[in-house]
Parts: sequence; structure tokens; C-alpha cells
Amino acid sequence: MKNLKFFIPIIILLISTFESNAQLQVRNDPFIQIGYEDYRVLSFGEEPNYTPNNGKYAIEYWDVGVGGLNFWKPWPTPGAANYVLWLRDDRNVSVGGYGSSAYKFMVYGSSYSTGSWIGSDRKLKSEIQPINNGAKKIMKLQPKSYVYNFSLDKYNNVEGKELDEIKKNTIEEDNAINIKTERTFGFIADEVKEIFPELVKRDEEGLEAINYDGLIPVLVVALQEQQRRIVRLEKALKEK
Repeated sequence: MKNLKFFIPIIILLISTFESNAQLQVRNDPFIQIGYEDYRVLSFGEEPNYTPNNGKYAIEYWDVGVGGLNFWKPWPTPGAANYVLWLRDDRNVSVGGYGSSAYKFMVYGSSYSTGSWIGSDRKLKSEIQPINNGAKKIMKLQPKSYVYNFSLDKYNNVEGKELDEIKKNTIEEDNAINIKTERTFGFIADEVKEIFPELVKRDEEGLEAINYDGLIPVLVVALQEQQRRIVRLEKALKEK
């Protein structure tokens, strides 16, 4: 009991200290809040030789344009960067970049998987219609070879925003999103949109993307149409 009486004043002192500094607040309701009022960061891992030691990684609520939970590497950690993992307020997720309201999940760079599945049960669909003239549409496509080579600014929404010193330095040290790939094959979105507008989507930055999976059923239809034509021609030759 004596030990308990000794610790109670210390606990009260700690709670009042946390509340006054607004770093960690034990509230009157059943919640504990980090980053109350002022900007606060929760850091993880030890990064030696830095003052202050900001840790290898950190979590913060980062409100810029669309706010969200930002997993980042704060300056002066080597390779300082925001949006290592970004959980946006609009419930979308991105890796390595700001993300988009147009896509539930975005990866800035290559991704790897040993398999993927797309929900396709009839119960999930409505307004089901057959695809016609597949071969005619496929013949209009213009396959290209190309290299992805572009840069994107991560911080087009921070102008005029008051930033903590660590945040300012992180932004200065962070690199833009630079993507350059080996030569690959595909289509140009604005050309595909003229033929299959349903398979092209534009995000809020005006960048267009293609649903390549959507081309598979059209290719199947084109193959079926061609096969039926071959059968008719073979039948006609036999009847001569």
C-alpha cells in the first residue's frame, strides 16, 4: 500500500506533463491520444549519430490535400522519404507516393505476385451483355513498344502549409518519384480510349490508365469469330 501511495503522485505528474506538452494525452474518456493539437511524430528504431534522434521510421497524421496516416523515414535518416506507406482519409492506400482518389491501391514502381484472382461470380454482376465485333475492334488497336520514363512531384499540395523543421528537411531531402523501365510492350491509353472507352480511366491528375484484363474477353471473341470464319471457308471448299 505504501508503494502504491508513492506511485500515484508520480502517475498524476506524468499525466499532467503529457497533457501540458500535448504529446501524449490520457483523456477523460476511454482514449489515449498522440499528437494532440500540435504536430507530433511517433518514431521507431534507433538511428545513431543524429541529434535529435528521429528514428529509422515514423508514423504521423499528415494533412496535405487528402490527409492520412503516413509511414515515413524522417530526416536526417538516410533515404528520408514520405509515403513509404500512405493510408489516406478517403480509404485508399498507396506505396511510395501520394496515391489517387481514382484507385483503391497504388504502387509507385514494380510489384510482384505469385498469383492474383478477380471476383467474377454472376451474383456480383448486372447488365450482362455479349461482346460483338471483337475481331474488327482488335484490328484497330495499335500495339507499341516503349520505355516508361517520367517524374512525379510528391509535394504539389504543401505550398503555404506551416511545416515542422524535420518535415521541411525531409521534403527537401526526399527524391521525386522517378520511374524508368526497360523497354516493354503495350498500348497508348488515349488510342485505346477511341476503341474501348470502357477500358480507360483518368485520375485527378489527368493521367490515363488501361484495364488490360478487360482486353482478354475481346481477344477471345475475336478468336472465336475468326475460327467460325475458318470453319465456314473449309466447309465451302469441301462443297465445291
